[in-house]
Amino acid sequence: MMTQEAPDRAASSEIKNIYLTGATGGIGSAIARILSADAGYRIVPIVSRLENSEALEAEVKDLLVSKPPFALIHAAGFGEFRPHEELSSECIQKMIQVNLTAPILLARLCI
Repeated sequence: MMTQEAPDRAASSEIKNIYLTGATGGIGSAIARILSADAGYRIVPIVSRLENSEALEAEVKDLLVSKPPFALIHAAGFGEFRPHEELSSECIQKMIQVNLTAPILLARLCI
C-alpha cells in the first residue's frame, strides 16, 4: 500500500491564500485563528455582504488578480430557527442567498 506524504510547507516559501467567509465570528473566526498561526497560509477574508451577489462577485474578481486562492472555505451562515409560517419572504431569500447562492458563486469564481 502506498502512502502519500504531507507536503513540507517549511521547504516552500510560497504563501497560500485561503479565501474565507464568516471570518469575523463563530467557526469562521476559529478557522482564521488556526490557519493564521501557520506561516504557510494567508487568510483572505471575503467581506462583502453575501446576500449581494454583485458586490461579492466584484470583490472576488479583484482578489483573484492580486491574491489567487489556494483554497476557499465558506464558513458564513445565516438562519432563523422558528416555524416556517413565521418566516418572512425577505428572511427566506437571505437564507438562500447566504447559505446556497453565495457558496456556489464563490466556488464558480475560484475555479
